[in-house]
Amino acid sequence: MGLDFRLSRFSKQPDLTVLMKANLDKSTLSFVGEFMIRSVFFLCALFCSMSGFSGQTASYSSAVTAGDFIYVSAQLPVDPTTGQMIEGDIQTLTNQCINNMEHLLKVKGSSLKQVIKTEVYLTDIRDYHAMDAAYAKRFNFQYPPARDVAAVTSLPYNARLEISCIAYTKR
Repeated sequence: MGLDFRLSRFSKQPDLTVLMKANLDKSTLSFVGEFMIRSVFFLCALFCSMSGFSGQTASYSSAVTAGDFIYVSAQLPVDPTTGQMIEGDIQTLTNQCINNMEHLLKVKGSSLKQVIKTEVYLTDIRDYHAMDAAYAKRFNFQYPPARDVAAVTSLPYNARLEISCIAYTKR
C-alpha cells in the first residue's frame, strides 16, 4: 500500500491542490473511510458549534475551524430568519444554500473566494445543469473550487439539494 500526498506550491494558483495516488484493496478503503468518518466526528466534538443559524436541528456543528481550514456542513435551502425551507426552482434553492454557506464563512472570517472544495447533493440529477448555472454565477472566480456532485435518493426535510464546502483561511 503506497500513499503519496503532495501539496502544490502557491505559485500560479491560490488554491490548495492535493494529489493522492493510492493502490488500496476494499478492506483497506473501508478502514480508511471509517477512520475519516470518526476523525470528522472527533473534530466536530472538539470545536465549538456555530450559533446564529436557526435552521440547524441535528447534533452537528454548522461550521468547524481546524487549523487554516473551515469545514462547513451541508447547507439546505433554508431561510435563516424563519428556519423554514424556501420554495422555488433549483437555481433559487442553489442560491439560498450558497447564501447560507457564505454567511457561515463570513462569521468564521472567510469568504466564498477562499472555498477550495464543495460537495453538492441533488435528489434529481436532471437538475444538474440549472444548479450548475446558478453555482457558476456565485463561484465566478479565476480559480473556482473543486467540486463533487452526487445524486442521492433523499435529503433531510425532503430538500432537493444541499451544498457543503471546505475553505482555506490564513489568520
